[in-house]
Amino acid sequence: MTDRLWVDTDSIAATTPALRELAAHTHDVATSLGAQLAAIGPARWDDPIGQAFTAQYEGPAASMRKGFEDTATVVARTADGVHGMARGFESTEQNIVDAIRVHGVTGDSAKGPAKASSANRK
Repeated sequence: MTDRLWVDTDSIAATTPALRELAAHTHDVATSLGAQLAAIGPARWDDPIGQAFTAQYEGPAASMRKGFEDTATVVARTADGVHGMARGFESTEQNIVDAIRVHGVTGDSAKGPAKASSANRK
């Protein structure tokens, strides 16, 4: 078992741009789909088969549009969360390093107190 615990905040934060790009692409798909469906307009059928088609089509088409929009929102919020998590880990790490500098850490009596590394993480 290791005697140290660390979080690679740079690697976590590095995922944020890809998530934001995915959110933007998903939003673009939703916008394009909405525009294309709007251009087609609502179906107007006089016959029973056309009316049945419309009844079966409109609900799923709206659900698909909403699904893409919701997915874009979730991915964008995930990017915000990942970015915030990386910053939170950095802040926690700095707070611990500061506390060690001020108070020291009582370790194994044979080893003496643990000291914070002189190198700060970004």
